[in-house]
Amino acid sequence: MFYSSCLSWIRFLRLPAVLTVPGDVWVGAALVGGGVSYGETLAVCCAYLFGMGLNDVVDVRADRVNRPERPLPQGDIPLKVAISACIALCMLSWVLNPCGAQVALLGMVTAYNTLKHLHLWLSGGLMAGCRILVLWMGAGAPGETRLLWPLWVLWGYLILMIILLADLENKQSKRILPLTLGLSLWWLGAPVLAILLGAWTAWVLLPWGLLIFLTLNNLQQIFRTHQLSPKNTGVWLSMLIPLQASFLCAFGDVSLGLVVLLAWPLLKMILRKIQIS
Repeated sequence: MFYSSCLSWIRFLRLPAVLTVPGDVWVGAALVGGGVSYGETLAVCCAYLFGMGLNDVVDVRADRVNRPERPLPQGDIPLKVAISACIALCMLSWVLNPCGAQVALLGMVTAYNTLKHLHLWLSGGLMAGCRILVLWMGAGAPGETRLLWPLWVLWGYLILMIILLADLENKQSKRILPLTLGLSLWWLGAPVLAILLGAWTAWVLLPWGLLIFLTLNNLQQIFRTHQLSPKNTGVWLSMLIPLQASFLCAFGDVSLGLVVLLAWPLLKMILRKIQIS
């Protein structure tokens, strides 16, 4: 009973996916030479979990038809309890980091979940905006932004493209292959930007090698089937981890880069046992 309840909450909050979040805060801090705030990192993680839970609360009616296996339609978690948990995570996020940027992040997370059905590009833009805002917060928002612009463009493009391609999952479309190739080139070239903004170090080769392997493996699967699957989208999202590690290594935070990189096999191991999509 206890194990089943824990599993339901893990699936409801998509808890393993939060492993992709701390690196964004730390990359922003590394870029401006600032120290890492673990309180801010935890606050951002709480905001992310708030958004994951709110996603299911907002979509509960549609999920009863389209995704009846999710915890809320299954009745594993009562709707009122789920709403209370979302409110608690939102409040905890602000208590841990009571500033305007945190309020903006919570507002953008809420906007994404409530407006995502209006238009695909709006959905992608809001999701990209959330990730960009986290980078800015890590850099000490509202501080120096000049060096952040290249990262904003890179992160924003990658997230937007993942959202757009996710809409083509299990569909036949001529757009899949060219969009996939374009996205793959950005993933492969991302560490070059890290080196240009930071400095060359052999440690960058470790996350870069993982990015190359994951990119080529994903391309092979997509070209073989001429379709996108949720698994392909999941791989792209998990690639945020080696991307973050490459920037941390290039900016001299090798220990943090390796910590972030260790989250990738942990995430992969968890996803083999727990389906969170």
